[in-house]
Formats: sequence, structure tokens, C-alpha cells
Amino acid sequence: MSDKFFNWLNEIERLVKDGQNVLVLSKIDSMRRELARYGNMLVRELSISHRGINSLSYRGIETIGQLVRLRKQDLFCIPNFGQRSFEELVRELNRMKIPHSFVE
Repeated sequence: MSDKFFNWLNEIERLVKDGQNVLVLSKIDSMRRELARYGNMLVRELSISHRGINSLSYRGIETIGQLVRLRKQDLFCIPNFGQRSFEELVRELNRMKIPHSFVE
């Protein structure tokens, strides 16, 4: 996810604290924990094709934390990372319930 997304989360949290909406704060906290849990996981641990993993590695994207900060268009600028690699990646991130901003 982009830094813009994290800034948005922080802003929502600040606004909600004023209204004491505990449920929303809990959801935001849960999302942060999920990101922290997977952030250092290596991309090569994902169940996607070698082509997809090699393409990401070629660009220096080694961790899930680095990956989820990219935009969809950033991925398609990576040599040999096409629609099939993208679809595999999104399916795997969804399967693992890893928060991301990619839309299939």
C-alpha cells in the first residue's frame, strides 16, 4: 500500500478518536497488525510463478512490505511482469488475506 494509504489511516484514526468510535479504531489497529505481520515476509515465499517472483526480484522488490507499497501501474512497468503475473499475485495476496491496494 502506498504511503498515501497509511497517511489516510492515520487521519481517520485521529478523526475517529474524537468521536470515540472504538470499533473503527479496532479495525484500523487490526489492519496495521496484519501489515506488520506480513511486511517482512519474502516475496519468494508467495505461491506465484517463478517468472513473477524473478520479475519482482529484478526490480529489487524482496519483501511483501515493499510490494504492497507499489501501485498497479508500477507492477506493469516491471519487465516480464504482465497480466498473468498480476492476477496470480492478487489471488495469492487475497488468499493470504494480506491487505493491498491492487484491483484486478
